[in-house]
Amino acid sequence: MIRIIGGGAVGQVLAASAVAARQERVILQVRPAQRDDWVPLSQMSVQLASKRIQLPRPEMVTEPSLQGVRYLVLSVKNTQLDEVLTQLPQTLPRNCTVVSALNGVAHLRKLRMYWPDATIVPMTVMFNAQLRHPLCVMVSGRPLVCLSSQDDRLLTAFRSDWLRVKAIEGEGQLWGKLLINQSNALCTLTHTSFEQLFRDPDLRRCYVASLDEAVQVLDTAARPYQLPVPLPYTAYRWLLLNGRNVPWWLAHYRHGLHSQSYPSMVSDAEQGKPTEVDDLQGEIIELGLRHRVPTPIASFIREQIRQLDYRNPILSPSQLWQHLRSLGMPVTLA
Repeated sequence: MIRIIGGGAVGQVLAASAVAARQERVILQVRPAQRDDWVPLSQMSVQLASKRIQLPRPEMVTEPSLQGVRYLVLSVKNTQLDEVLTQLPQTLPRNCTVVSALNGVAHLRKLRMYWPDATIVPMTVMFNAQLRHPLCVMVSGRPLVCLSSQDDRLLTAFRSDWLRVKAIEGEGQLWGKLLINQSNALCTLTHTSFEQLFRDPDLRRCYVASLDEAVQVLDTAARPYQLPVPLPYTAYRWLLLNGRNVPWWLAHYRHGLHSQSYPSMVSDAEQGKPTEVDDLQGEIIELGLRHRVPTPIASFIREQIRQLDYRNPILSPSQLWQHLRSLGMPVTLA
């Protein structure tokens, strides 16, 4: 049995693919309000770029229980993890594997402390998903998840004809995605979409400045990373600075990002919810402190996100770039 905790866009995609795989019984644990709204619906749908997948909705519950659970999948925001853990026992059933689909890497330390003897499997979600309607999710491109596991049963449990599952070793994909996700806060501070991020010259400069700092931290800390693009960082960096519209074309056609795709952090900020900036920029700041690498850019961005209030004027891309330049850039940007 698979129990997925989290009824957000990613949790619904994982549940839908597990239902399509027909390998395990699938239970989706959601909030009571969600269950009340969704129980009358008999199907769930996943909208891909080329087709729409209709599936029977999985069994939905609101109360935590690990009885008979083989795979416990955590698909919540980092800001919700503590609340979820308080509802779960510190002793897991025999042979129960915990699969974490959270962003960043800090959650792994927390899970390993809470369940020191458990098998904790990081899942790197390599797609962007947005809720359109109840039990209806739009997914960019052909979705892929990477699992740091060689458990064939787990790998096949989520594999369907429209979601790819890749077995990997180590946590390089997690660090690579953490790097790419440094962009989320930039879009949030300027209230811009991914398309605007890749098209606006000032935002691209901000992104490269943020990435340069984070890469320096990871290199100094000897943290291997693998970007979710088929390019080394130096080539990706050059493309961001000099590729004009090419970065957006790659994001749009290769990875399926839509013109109005926004990071989920933007939605969180709009609704006044806590964001994941502490798990993205914050991870770089803490790692930099441990290895004596200054992180003025990540620190500035985190502080601005913490103070952000969309009822007040937000920064324009050019204003954000001027702020980052004033911090003193370690490299010259084109």
